Amino acid sequence: MVQPSSFNRALKKALQGFLYAQGYRDFIIHSVAELLEESMKVSGQFGQFLDHGKELDRHCIGSKYRNLYLSRALYKFYAGEMAQRCLSDAELLLNEVKKLYQAGD
Repeated sequence: MVQPSSFNRALKKALQGFLYAQGYRDFIIHSVAELLEESMKVSGQFGQFLDHGKELDRHCIGSKYRNLYLSRALYKFYAGEMAQRCLSDAELLLNEVKKLYQAGD
């Protein structure tokens, strides 16, 4: 099973790439939601995805800091539909970044 932290990592890289293309150089942001907020300064269209970014960040925290869950067995906390929802959110955001990045070429 692909972990939500993988989606989070891919989105962070995509958003950082988008911002880099806009002239940003230093990235100390480790949150998809915060990167979306920064991207909104370039394109307001990212605002519609802010809740999706927050949801993915929420899942990333649990998988990154495993001692958050007492049993440390993450599979007990993730149902298939939850992983599917994270995947759908990630695909939606990645497609938007790709579209906006290509529009800037």
